[in-house]
Amino acid sequence: MQTKQNKKEKEIVKNVKNFKKYELCNSPTKICTTFVIDEDSFNQKKIYECSDLWIECDPHIKSTTIVAANSDDSNNNKQKVWRYYVLGSSSVSHRDIKSEKYAYTI
Repeated sequence: MQTKQNKKEKEIVKNVKNFKKYELCNSPTKICTTFVIDEDSFNQKKIYECSDLWIECDPHIKSTTIVAANSDDSNNNKQKVWRYYVLGSSSVSHRDIKSEKYAYTI
């Protein structure tokens, strides 16, 4: 188990070097490639029930404004697909100005 984990960590470090810092989070594909997240491992899983993936709070950030916007793919799906981003982040490649009016601060 330890060998597999170390190999994955080396792969993550190698992948991170391929992108500029602001590019790491500007598409789901880049995030998955960088952190070696494959679709089979996390597809359809709820982040709050998963022990292999989690969100951490940064104690240095006092508050964050989150924008919830319809995904471009939602026209082709029966379910409404949402995308979320941090307002003002340099990693955001496509802003939804209409949705930004309804952004919420956490």
